[in-house]
Amino acid sequence: MKEKQETMKEKKQQEEKKKKKEKKKQETMKEKQETMKEKKQQEKKKQEKKKQEKKKKQKKKHASDDL
Repeated sequence: MKEKQETMKEKKQQEEKKKKKEKKKQETMKEKQETMKEKKQQEKKKQEKKKQEKKKKQKKKHASDDL
């Protein structure tokens, strides 16, 4: 009987370990996804800024053409 309890206890500990490991894994994945999301947003902002700069330059160019 005592052995059975020990085995059950060990099994329970193993399960807890597994759950903790899985939780940590999921948290890590979530963090990675958030980081990727942030990077994409920053990249998008950069692209938008480049577009704006290009538009400004083109406008200036056209203005000088009119003179």
